[in-house]
Amino acid sequence: MLWLLGANGSITSIIVYPLLIILIWFIAKGSKLLASYLLFRQLLGTKYSLLLGLGLSVRFSTSLIVTYVLLNSGLISLALCSALIATAIFMKPVILSVYSWVLSKGKPP
Repeated sequence: MLWLLGANGSITSIIVYPLLIILIWFIAKGSKLLASYLLFRQLLGTKYSLLLGLGLSVRFSTSLIVTYVLLNSGLISLALCSALIATAIFMKPVILSVYSWVLSKGKPP
């Protein structure tokens, strides 16, 4: 089903609206990082509370399926759907790389 979702994306929308991808990333990741930092800073420390927020930012296929359903029902535009897919595709390797690098550098609590 995910390959089908990618077929519905629009490369033109991604090229025309790169700020939309950045804005989606900033809001989605920033809110999780901030909430994790505020709630778990005392328990885990700054480094690992932010790492927890980063781990919460990994989007699995369910969010892409929801995006596909919203697009098919006409509740979101093709440009927004493409930006959501691009954000997930671009950021997943970055998040996983940073997550594993930070964990390899120290002892988690």
